[in-house]
Amino acid sequence: MIAFALLLAAMVSDDTEPKIDAPILTLRIAEALVSKRMAVRIGIRPVTEPVQEVTADRIQFVANYEDRGRISRRWTDGAKCPGAMNVLLEVERLTMPSPRLPLVTRSMQGGYIVMDGTSYDLEVASSSLQQQDTGPIHISSNVGTDLAKWADALSAALENCWVPARSWP
Repeated sequence: MIAFALLLAAMVSDDTEPKIDAPILTLRIAEALVSKRMAVRIGIRPVTEPVQEVTADRIQFVANYEDRGRISRRWTDGAKCPGAMNVLLEVERLTMPSPRLPLVTRSMQGGYIVMDGTSYDLEVASSSLQQQDTGPIHISSNVGTDLAKWADALSAALENCWVPARSWP
């Protein structure tokens, strides 16, 4: 019985990240104290013929929702959810946090620490710096930040667009 429970837990944990073709962005939102998590992956559906423009119907949104241990998967695309496309493009305007060292000789200079609430985690490609690829950007934050506002706006824009997951058209 224990082996079955461990196998089931491993299967569920493998399923918490949605699989998507050519991922360009991953957003995770986790609400503390209520055991709710959402992982959204956004990617570009490949095409067989050479295409230079990425159209809205090729942008895939796939999400796993976990609510008190139950996982459901949903999907949509940019053509079915133009509001989400508008919010998605705003990710390029996020204000980046500045590094701060918690040294004893410095004051906190405002700010506060949130011990619970909702955590936000974003991984997205960065723009090139002096024509060099700089790799992905990873931002984690809690409530009240630009990332939190953007993530909540994206989640709200997608809310009425989701359909149960199925194979891609």
